[in-house]
Amino acid sequence: MSQSGAKKALKMAQESTRDFGVENDRGRECRGVPSHPHSSFNKERRQTKIFTYLHLERVLLGSPNEKLTSHILPDRCCNTLGIKPMRYLFPFLLCACLPLTACIPLTDYLAFDPDDSYILPSEKLPAGTKEIFLETEDGVRIQTLHLENPSSDIITIYFHGNAGNIYHRIDEYQHLHRLGTSVFAVSYRGYAKSKGSPTESGIYLDGKIAFDHVVKVMGFIPSRVFIFGRSIGSTVATDLAQNKDIAGLILVSPLSSARDQASVMGLGFVKPLVGRAFENDQKIKRLKAPLLVMHGTQDQIIPVDLGRKVFDAAISPKSFHEIKGAGHNNLSNRFAKSYWTTISVFLEQSLKNK
Repeated sequence: MSQSGAKKALKMAQESTRDFGVENDRGRECRGVPSHPHSSFNKERRQTKIFTYLHLERVLLGSPNEKLTSHILPDRCCNTLGIKPMRYLFPFLLCACLPLTACIPLTDYLAFDPDDSYILPSEKLPAGTKEIFLETEDGVRIQTLHLENPSSDIITIYFHGNAGNIYHRIDEYQHLHRLGTSVFAVSYRGYAKSKGSPTESGIYLDGKIAFDHVVKVMGFIPSRVFIFGRSIGSTVATDLAQNKDIAGLILVSPLSSARDQASVMGLGFVKPLVGRAFENDQKIKRLKAPLLVMHGTQDQIIPVDLGRKVFDAAISPKSFHEIKGAGHNNLSNRFAKSYWTTISVFLEQSLKNK
């Protein structure tokens, strides 16, 4: 990888762990929600992720970037690694990289940035919001928020992005509620009050128990259930929606796969490690329900081409809404009119066609 490629990877690492799925404080319109600095634990986790990117690059491809690393991580300069480029040992070094993440699969380590420090007290939640705890089939206790709309028989299960937590999306839940749907927001394991640590397989189980609760306990008919996934949440939403007769699937800024995401982040050299992780572009082929994909044309985290790839792979009735000039984190506020009007029309048309 060239130094320019390393800088691109570093920028993506910083942005993805800071803003992936969370609106910037400066441009936020989540009224009543204060600024949300990360805890010292999450700052350390974010630093370690950046170090891992650069360490992988040096070990696997022999591109040192000591100046870049020492500037960002002065106490972790690559000069101390004492590893010379050994391209001919590439296959073995790929295997050796796994201990860098303390035996956590590489994709899980780099994909999630959980915040369990920003918690809103119950009295600060929207009126009528119920906090419900569920236990997944592997025994993890997760948190959910239910915004009931008594006048509606439809519900939207909401899966958020990879950073922040369930409380940072209150404004979106309220807006969906105003569109005439109840909302059931899911906090992944390791986020907010949910126990455990996030993994790809784990968040799929979190999604499964949420859907089961909505249908089997709350009594909603699947054909009146929408599933909504934003950013990394698109992977849970797509996995959950496979082969189900639901009302519809809404994907906002979805990635197509971990392999594609690694490539756009300038980390193509780790593609052999990610396997078949987060394969939205394959799972979407098993979607039977109507599909809406929304993506900003200036998304620097998950480029619009990846969202288009997911859309193109779907065979169910579908619609793609491209928001000109929008990035990854400003669709619902800076481009609110286009964003919410599109969702409102999709909800209405999908139910009309059932």
